Amino acid sequence: MAIKAGSITVISNAKKRIASLDIVRGIVMVIMALDHVRYYFHETSYLSPTNLATTTPILFFTRWITHFCSPTFVMLAGISAFLTSQRLNVGNSGISGNSQSFSRYLFTRGIWLVLVDTILIRYGAGLNSGYTLTGLQVVWAMGWGMVILSAMTKINYKWIGALGLFILLFHNLLDGIRASEWNSEWFEFIFDVFLNKGEFMPVQGHVIFAAFPIIPWFGLMAFGYALGAVLKQYEIRAKITFPLGLAMTVAFVLLRGFHLYGEPTTWQHYPDSWTMSLLSFLNCTKNPPSLQFLLMIVGPTLMLWALLDKLDRFPRMGKTLNWLSIFGQVPLFYYIIHIWLIHYTAIGLAYIRWEGIACVPRPNGHECNPGFTLFETYFVWIAVILMLYPVCRAYARIKREEPTWWMTYL
Repeated sequence: MAIKAGSITVISNAKKRIASLDIVRGIVMVIMALDHVRYYFHETSYLSPTNLATTTPILFFTRWITHFCSPTFVMLAGISAFLTSQRLNVGNSGISGNSQSFSRYLFTRGIWLVLVDTILIRYGAGLNSGYTLTGLQVVWAMGWGMVILSAMTKINYKWIGALGLFILLFHNLLDGIRASEWNSEWFEFIFDVFLNKGEFMPVQGHVIFAAFPIIPWFGLMAFGYALGAVLKQYEIRAKITFPLGLAMTVAFVLLRGFHLYGEPTTWQHYPDSWTMSLLSFLNCTKNPPSLQFLLMIVGPTLMLWALLDKLDRFPRMGKTLNWLSIFGQVPLFYYIIHIWLIHYTAIGLAYIRWEGIACVPRPNGHECNPGFTLFETYFVWIAVILMLYPVCRAYARIKREEPTWWMTYL
């Protein structure tokens, strides 16, 4: 079934999806909800769960496991972009046309993601009704990554991958630069938005927090784009994915263990606690994403993908995990509705707990949190997933059976 939208033709791609890729994406979507539930429901959400001075092992790992989400989203976005380009060239499912239409699609989708993050997602996630804070998060970074990629569609994927790898390997050389020392607000703004992270107030009363710098995350997307070219065929993927993931994981252990390059912070050995030593070892810098952080996350993710690729050998397990692919088929739709559901449910429960104190906007000095224990927070997380599943399954079915051009953007 094909629906034309200008020069772009959308063709149902239900039979061409890589099931294991959807499951990997679905797993990180489910994990992501845990982090957001923790942020809005847990009684100590105002404390950093990765601060070793105040955290507990279970709280640390509740946060640490969700670090797999953002890098996986960005890398899979790059892989999916390449697979889409191949469907364009061979006339199979996906976006059919020429390289110009594919470039236009990437550009418009990228701008759409920027708008979604700064409006729909941010207002759903924000704790104020006056919209005084704009957070530039992972969807924002992915959007600009697609915009940059849209200008490179005629370049060989090897050069795009080489550029991405160069960024990932060497952007930590800029760790010592302190833009604030240049006495230029504009330079600091540009440096932080593209390479670091920072907070700005362009107009009185409105703060912009750039949490995800564009260049490092684009490097991961470009790496994913080239990876898609290598791993598009199962036979090649079966030989390369696990060894590549293992090599990246070993590289992380060596670089981290010997305090070598690729991470601005060093880990500490606690003589009386191997648990705290482990937590310190795993506590790498997420933003901007250090090389060691990305090796720590991308390596195991590739190994997981390799294992999931072999599910056809274990039909019962494959059937058990297949429900996760539903979330992986509608990632942006899931992302938007899950943040609204979690946040505003938390606001309602906080209103009940605090006997009528409205949490939009949040009163000064008041957390306005339902105050759940970590055990209770996990139950909320499970409930959220159960509520989201039938909605996402229905939307995935519509996308599969009755696709329209706008569904390629949601």
